[in-house]
Amino acid sequence: MARDVRQVLASDHFWSERAADRRNGALTEEDRERREALRDFYAHWPVFSDGDRHRRLRRAAIRLLRDVVTPGLPSSCERLVAHRLNQSRAGTFDGMERVARPLAREAVVALTGRAGADRLIELGGVVMNELATPRIEMARIDAALEVIDALRDWLRTAPAGPPSAFVAGLAELWEDDTLGPDVATALLTQIVTGAYEPTVTALCLVGERVTGGVLAESPRQTVLEEVVRLATPFRFASRYARRPVTVGPHRLDVGDGIVLCLGTANFDPDHYPEPLELRRRGRTPRSFSFGAGEHYCPGAPLAQAITGVLLDSLTRLGVHLSVERVEREPELSMLRYRRLDGRLVHRDVPAPRVPHRDVRPGTAFRCPLTTSLGAAVTVLVIDTDPGLDDAHALAMALTPSPTRPRLPVAAVCTVAGNVDIDTVTANARWLLGAYGGAAAETPVHRGAAGPIAGPTVRAADIHGADGLGDLPRWAVPDVPERAAPAALTLIDAARRHPGGTTVVALGPLTNVALAVRLEPRLPELLDRVVVMGGAIHGRGNLTLNAEFNFGADPAAADLVLASFPRLTLVSWETTLAHCFTPAEFAGFFAGDGRAAGVLRRIVENRFATDPGYAGRPAYLRADPLAMAVALDPGVVTGAEHHRVCVGYGPGGLAHGLTAVDWCDTRTDRPPVEIVLEVDRDRLLELLTIH
Repeated sequence: MARDVRQVLASDHFWSERAADRRNGALTEEDRERREALRDFYAHWPVFSDGDRHRRLRRAAIRLLRDVVTPGLPSSCERLVAHRLNQSRAGTFDGMERVARPLAREAVVALTGRAGADRLIELGGVVMNELATPRIEMARIDAALEVIDALRDWLRTAPAGPPSAFVAGLAELWEDDTLGPDVATALLTQIVTGAYEPTVTALCLVGERVTGGVLAESPRQTVLEEVVRLATPFRFASRYARRPVTVGPHRLDVGDGIVLCLGTANFDPDHYPEPLELRRRGRTPRSFSFGAGEHYCPGAPLAQAITGVLLDSLTRLGVHLSVERVEREPELSMLRYRRLDGRLVHRDVPAPRVPHRDVRPGTAFRCPLTTSLGAAVTVLVIDTDPGLDDAHALAMALTPSPTRPRLPVAAVCTVAGNVDIDTVTANARWLLGAYGGAAAETPVHRGAAGPIAGPTVRAADIHGADGLGDLPRWAVPDVPERAAPAALTLIDAARRHPGGTTVVALGPLTNVALAVRLEPRLPELLDRVVVMGGAIHGRGNLTLNAEFNFGADPAAADLVLASFPRLTLVSWETTLAHCFTPAEFAGFFAGDGRAAGVLRRIVENRFATDPGYAGRPAYLRADPLAMAVALDPGVVTGAEHHRVCVGYGPGGLAHGLTAVDWCDTRTDRPPVEIVLEVDRDRLLELLTIH
């Protein structure tokens, strides 16, 4: 994809100007004339022109922009950002309206002066709306034509006052016999709209995706280039063959058109490995966000300068935006935001962000991670088989706490594991009702009743016949079961929040495997998957060397580990390495809240029915440990990245075996982040239910 797009953008075998548009045939003659008038105006934009005319227009645009990025521009922008961020330290605010739009306005002010900036932004927005619409809508075309007349009038009168260097340059073009008023107006329109809307998008993306960890651990230029790549303000560009030419498997004749998916090319994993991550790209060529070849946008330095100011200001102030709500425009041809709600979080405070570390197989780290890289977690989907420790993990995610990040939970999905599917689904509904509050409003979706392949195993000897230690139940508010099956629910959540959904898998991986079979793009849509499972050193709890969750459905586990490039594994051995004293264990449920009371009664019942459980010197919390990693990635202090396989062979020692490629010899699947160590003090805080 990326290679073909770059070939077309850099090739002289293609024109950017359409010779004819078949869609005009469906228009009336009057409508066709108006649309052609707008097309003629766009042909004066360097991005939509070709040949000698393009070179003249491009040289003119470069001259106009030559002196815009002055030393005074970053200084004024820094003062604006500092003022706006200091105003926003308390409570939630719309980052687009509070920071991104005012800062992008400074780019237009640098071009035109303050007096005309707001009017030009308003007029340019009408033209941008027409460009952002892939359909022919005469109302938008007429509005754009009216705006062009208004822009021409503005430019005719603007030089009467003391003009900026940019406006003075436009006045010279106006008087130039070879260019004239139409070209001057077209360049004013393209440069102002290109300076404002794409800069707003880039600034919003900084707020949405760049955490304090990124700013602290990644070179500024790397972050800036990655923000530009992910922003991709114009997602599509059209080109038309000047002569017969081959692009990939396609043969084009003269006049044939091709749509270049610039946004998709910027996410091509063959060109940009792990494309959703903010990471160093080495010698990878720059992204397609500003075009390529002769049509590379000459205004790119201005947008980059403004975006860099925000990055520098966030770094200097030691804060980043913890995103709570994101809305984007539905038009596919451009990436534009509607709002970006969040609150400022100081870098020293763990934030609800998902880690996207720049790692290779074998990479290890052993340092505190108080923040993390990548996208803000928008929602969690919890896939579980409640389960004594599942009940604890659900309370961590669904009940309030002063020591835990609170992330929205889109759904709780159930999977047969500790007990059968009917029982685990009933347990999930009962627990959420017993916890009350937001937990009782969380939808529950039934999942797989058995493994993809192989025998069925249960853990009733550990969790009791009812999965909750044979607990005497009491009446709680009913939490209804939703109709959609779990696998489709996982897919729906990922599609609703692309790049912002984390799946926390606490049981067998059957539902996740079914979901990726149904939607092969799921690994790209999800932010990450946190899995409790596997025995990385062969110390099993189901068989001699198989951990229960992987042993219950090894085919599903192997498929998931082979499919997801951003998967964090919390193994059984890591659970064994982080056990708790009886006093610590009791302290987890000593709070006054409803959830703490429910869990305390579950534990007390377990003590009463199993004296051996009550007398243990230490207690394990496998699923809560995985949930802690999902809620606060900063709890991880040691991890390694290796490829992991799961064996299949019912009745044999290989069935459910977790095979870690510690020597990194395989290349057929992505490496997995294997958690080895966590911050114990922080873990105790995360596991405490208040």
